[in-house]
Amino acid sequence: MPIRIAVVGATGYIGTRLVPRLAEAGYEVRCLVRSPRKISGRPWVANSRIEVVKTDLNDQAVVEDQLRGCSAAFYIVH
Repeated sequence: MPIRIAVVGATGYIGTRLVPRLAEAGYEVRCLVRSPRKISGRPWVANSRIEVVKTDLNDQAVVEDQLRGCSAAFYIVH
């Protein structure tokens, strides 16, 4: 079973470069984003290893639920 990694801040400069590299390395990637529209045009969004999830970082319960099943997380929100 592949390891799932969450990326919080996947729409930013670093996130848009990190996500496809993680997927290429064989990880499943869950992108927690405020606005999925910001990355909808990226070619890697169609990768079956990448899941884009709209989130609200101010809602602790929602974030905890969305991180469930992830072995690691990158938090790159400024």
